[in-house]
Amino acid sequence: MGDGAVKKSKRDETEEERRARKDRERAERKLREQSEAEKLAQVADGDKRERKHKRDETEEERHARKERERAERKERERERERRAGAAEGGNRERMHKRDETEEERHARKERERAERKERERAKERQEQQENSDNEDVIRKSFVHDDAVVDDEIPTWHLESNEAKTSGVIPGWKKDELSAAMEVENRAIRHAVDEAREAARREERRRAEEERESEAIERREKRRKEREEKKLRRSQMSDISGTVVGKSTIGVSELQRQGYRAQFEKDLQRATALRRLVDMDDVSAALVDVPPQSQYDMYIRNFGDMGRKQTGVQAPAEEDRIDFEVQAERVRVRHRAVEVPRDLGLCPENSADRPMQLVRDLGQDNVGEALENNEVMGEPSLSNVSSSRVIDSNLLASFLGRVFPVMRAILDENDEERAGPEALESKSETQFSTSYTTFSCVATCNRPVLKVLFNPCAPAYLAVLHGAVGGEGPSMELDRYLSVIVIWNVYDSFSPEKILVSPSLLTSICMSPRWPYLVYAGAEDGSLYVWDTREPERNHFTAGCFQRNAFRLPSFATSWQTGNHMAPIVAIAVAGYNTVVGVRKDENEQLVSLDATGETYFWVVNEKDQSKGAISDTENGLNMFSTVRLFLATSKCESRVNALSMNQESFALDFVPTDPSHYVVACSEGVRHISRFGSIAAPSLYGPCSLFFARPVAVPSCVRYGTVDSRIFVVGYDDGTLRLYLHTDAAPQLSIPLSNHSVKEMRFSGCDKWLLWLLDASGTLFLLDLAKKEKEFPVLSQTLLNPETGSCTCFDIPPEGKADNRAIVLGFEKGLIQLHTLSDFTHPPSSDREEHWL
Repeated sequence: MGDGAVKKSKRDETEEERRARKDRERAERKLREQSEAEKLAQVADGDKRERKHKRDETEEERHARKERERAERKERERERERRAGAAEGGNRERMHKRDETEEERHARKERERAERKERERAKERQEQQENSDNEDVIRKSFVHDDAVVDDEIPTWHLESNEAKTSGVIPGWKKDELSAAMEVENRAIRHAVDEAREAARREERRRAEEERESEAIERREKRRKEREEKKLRRSQMSDISGTVVGKSTIGVSELQRQGYRAQFEKDLQRATALRRLVDMDDVSAALVDVPPQSQYDMYIRNFGDMGRKQTGVQAPAEEDRIDFEVQAERVRVRHRAVEVPRDLGLCPENSADRPMQLVRDLGQDNVGEALENNEVMGEPSLSNVSSSRVIDSNLLASFLGRVFPVMRAILDENDEERAGPEALESKSETQFSTSYTTFSCVATCNRPVLKVLFNPCAPAYLAVLHGAVGGEGPSMELDRYLSVIVIWNVYDSFSPEKILVSPSLLTSICMSPRWPYLVYAGAEDGSLYVWDTREPERNHFTAGCFQRNAFRLPSFATSWQTGNHMAPIVAIAVAGYNTVVGVRKDENEQLVSLDATGETYFWVVNEKDQSKGAISDTENGLNMFSTVRLFLATSKCESRVNALSMNQESFALDFVPTDPSHYVVACSEGVRHISRFGSIAAPSLYGPCSLFFARPVAVPSCVRYGTVDSRIFVVGYDDGTLRLYLHTDAAPQLSIPLSNHSVKEMRFSGCDKWLLWLLDASGTLFLLDLAKKEKEFPVLSQTLLNPETGSCTCFDIPPEGKADNRAIVLGFEKGLIQLHTLSDFTHPPSSDREEHWL
């Protein structure tokens, strides 16, 4: 109120009052300046007098002054020590705050908040009381000061006149006036500061209350959003009614639900088709045969009585000169084909007659035997001492069956002599206890591009080697651009089979129905098939290395029209991961995806050997081979891009609950596609944002879960991993895992939340998505060694087919390592939450 009164008096004063106020303020300012100058002069005089006094003081005075200064210095040191002790106490208090538990910290925070609010309320009451007292004091002081100032103006003028006349200004009056004005100003400033501080405290208290209310509203809003999201998710799961329900359902229950859903779908389709078809009953007699008599039935079954000869009556031994066997004539059909001699496919002359009979004859009867054509074969009969029967076909088949067994027995003997430590090396990795190295000398100059277990027979591995990096030990093998080596996990000394290709292969897969079929896609857009059942003698012209013949493709699509026009990036068998299981009575379909997003479906067919006719569809079929591929249909990936360019694609995978649906990882995101044109919802899984017309998050690989088919994971070029639900376009989980592109992902066959992952730098990760801290991997190890190079690929055994405690790794320098996993890769279930999704 004092400030308001002053402002109002200034606003309402007259010209004379304003001039008088200005003169008074000017005089006060000059007086303050003079007083300050006098104080400075006094301080300077005091310093001079003190220095002069120090020079003139006696020995006793100097000693007393030294003692006084020493006492003052000790007092200052004790003050500093007290401050340091207070600071140390604060540090101890902060250390105690760091070591306290969550409950203690919460209790301390509540106690401090209550004490702070109590202090603020007490301070506010005190400030209100002080403000009211200060307002009364200021109001009275202003009124009194105006009167004093008005009374002092003539006195001041009189004193100034007297000073002028006398030439001396009294100092005590100046000191009194300056002291009074200083007290006034200090009181005014103190009151104004107290009012401003009170206003600031009130504003801070209101802001804190507003922030607390906003935080409470945000928490309530987030809680409501989470409840609504859970409700929508439960409603969607109830509406969808897919084969796989909650994640707690076992594999057998999932299969039963899959069978039930497929049966209901087929029944609905059959019912709908039945309404469209109107059939008429037509009867016709195709054959009119009279009934057979009892005698006719006896004659018909006479030859099928199952009788056989159990003995024979032979003549005496001296009369037994020769004998013959009476039997029916064997019907033989010969087929021949004209083959160039340099291919090495022409059989030997002795092989034209598989049965070679040499009788025990003397030297004198040789000519007679030759005339009667009784002796067959070129060896001299003079060296033959006893009769022998040689069947070349039986001998070849016998050796083909016995040789692998004998080689395995010899290898086992070598293992027993060398000991188990000679084969398995102690692992230096975090995730395995030991490992076995597989290395083929002929492929040591080729990097490993892909390695996988056989889905039907997990004891066999298929390893894809890339282009030649340097001159190798086999000049014949270096002529081929790509090599596939088949290994037996129990035989690390030599490979089972070596498959060669004239084109550069980019991806391979194996049949989930027939373990002897291997498929591969090439960089020129062609597909190749190998049938490992074929005998090695059909492929001797391709080359051989250490008793292993190089096997050419059984069938190639490069001779056919309608191939891919871009490099193939992924191939897979349709429905290989279906939850209802693979049916062997159905025809297998192979799916190929090229870099432009085009997807082709191929039907795998086996030629009937009994038919000797050659058709136009057999272009690309190798001699003596029977497996072929037919182009069933093609579905072009929709190219939706702002620049009207081809949609670049990288990987594909099939939906386990419906093999007619599949997902493709392309540059704009993960596309959900239906093969037969039905609705695929959602059609695009995010994120799909653009930066300067270029996609930000580009997926590099995609994989569905092996146990829980509702989920699938996508790896991106920026090293990010995202987990999706099949029915939701937004990711449920996003983990920034690495700074390099994700290359391979595999779900563990024993735990649906364990995920193996490999990036482009050769670092292997193991993620446990059921942990509370899902962003941190269970293990992370960079597989880089000067002897092996960096790790380029890996695979784990299929679920339920073999021991899941194994993992196979492929390296840059052509080596393969089969690791036995340790117990570290099976985390305990105490710190896991498996039903979070």
